[in-house]
Amino acid sequence: DFLYALLDFVKVDVPGWNSSSSSARKESAASSAGESGDADSGESIMVEAAVPEPNALDDGLQLYFEFLHIQPFKLNISFMRTQRLDAGGSPTGARAAAAQQAAPAAAAAAGGMVSYSADLGLLGGAPEHTGEGVASSAGVVAYAMNVLTMAIGNINEAPVFLNALVMQNVRVSMAVLADRMQKHYSQEVFNQVYKVVGSANVLGNPVGLFNSISSGVSDFFYEPYQGFVMSDRPQDFGFGLARGTASLFKKTVFGMTDSFSKFTDSMSKGLSAATMDPRYQSERSMSRVRNKPKHAIYGVARGAESLARSVGSGIAGVVMRPLEGAEQEGVGGFFKGVGKGLVGVVTKPVIGMFDLASNVTEGIRNTTTVFERDLDRQRLPRHVGCDGIITLYSGREALGQAWMRELSKGAYARDEYLAHLELPGSDMVVLLTYQRLVMFRRAKPDEAGMAVGAAGSAAETGNNTGAIGVSSGSAANAAKAQVEWEQEIRSLHSIQLEATGISLKLPATPEGYVPPGPFIPVSDAQSRRWFYDKIRDAVKALIDRRKELG
Repeated sequence: DFLYALLDFVKVDVPGWNSSSSSARKESAASSAGESGDADSGESIMVEAAVPEPNALDDGLQLYFEFLHIQPFKLNISFMRTQRLDAGGSPTGARAAAAQQAAPAAAAAAGGMVSYSADLGLLGGAPEHTGEGVASSAGVVAYAMNVLTMAIGNINEAPVFLNALVMQNVRVSMAVLADRMQKHYSQEVFNQVYKVVGSANVLGNPVGLFNSISSGVSDFFYEPYQGFVMSDRPQDFGFGLARGTASLFKKTVFGMTDSFSKFTDSMSKGLSAATMDPRYQSERSMSRVRNKPKHAIYGVARGAESLARSVGSGIAGVVMRPLEGAEQEGVGGFFKGVGKGLVGVVTKPVIGMFDLASNVTEGIRNTTTVFERDLDRQRLPRHVGCDGIITLYSGREALGQAWMRELSKGAYARDEYLAHLELPGSDMVVLLTYQRLVMFRRAKPDEAGMAVGAAGSAAETGNNTGAIGVSSGSAANAAKAQVEWEQEIRSLHSIQLEATGISLKLPATPEGYVPPGPFIPVSDAQSRRWFYDKIRDAVKALIDRRKELG
């Protein structure tokens, strides 16, 4: 009774003991004590209390790991701010609209066929350029934001190290394990945000600059120490000191010129968005990608050429942009063109100056590594078809795709490769894409630095027809090839398989004259039939696309 009174006094809540059950137990205990008649017998009264089972925190599948170790890894993050050119505030918009209006007439004139463009749909016009563009959003704020993000939105190889995750003797559910991993890697990434920000090109990539100079300083002390410790000859210490000094000088020059080159390139890229000239931006981007300076002298030449081209484009824009605007939009377009021309004549020479500085410093930077052997590509990039399915690597398809991208300085780079056929006994190659047929004369093996086989026997027809054992130099020198003729698929009237080749028929003119079409001479019957079927596939794909888009 004393214990029960004490529990009621202190108000201790015991599981399973409520007020009703407590009074019942008191009565039961009193009756039991009365029946025994001996309160001092030393026998204890046991009260059975129903203790509830604890609820499990997670009823899911439990995993036990005696030792879980996820190795550390490193990420090199690179990001480049690019944007597709569109019709916002540029002459290309009017041309796109005009091309869309002229599409039905072009289809009728081409015998009911139209061409497919990734930008304009099924049209008869050429595709628009893409590259560093101007946002289509109207307003000064959108224009300024586009210029700003073009300048600052570039990060080059930001090093991010993620430490290992180690857990020992743990039993967790999948949800808890995923939560622990998410928190670990989130914290690791958050702790290295400064490296991503510090690798921004607009800041001159200070993280890369620090890594280059610190590596040179390390070599300056390590090389003499290595020569002193690893050899008994005194002159090895001097050789090590010379190597360390040369490494410090080379990496310091490399880091400083690389930093300045990235800064000037970011500034010129941002200003190029301010010109509102898509054609100029596309040509500048293509030139920057294709003509990287390999040494200082080449950098000076490329920089001077870029400056001259920018100044010339700015002066020409003062005259041409108003005329283009008046032709497309009348009086309003004329005054818009005047404004764009004035903006271009101010910004383009400044862009040329930045490009000059960027090319010169990039050339100096590359001079420091001119004697270092670069890794050579072992094979050409894989060709992936229109369906997006990755199949077994084909050297033949990779070569054809490389030729397509490099011919005429990238004029057909946006086409979709289908097939190609090398004509036996000559240097002629017929390239087939879903958009056109092109016959070109390839460079000789001794000039192009490659060896390609002829379109060979019937056993090689199909996936193995053509070049076997190609090197990456074939793509690099494809720009030297001479294009003999090209024929768009959309402008074909019919194709005819003949005894000595494939004849391409063109539609008749309004006057009734039927112009002669190109002829593809193919002596091998199986190769001729195979290539004829490929042309039919291109025509069928064109018709299917037209049906899909109505």
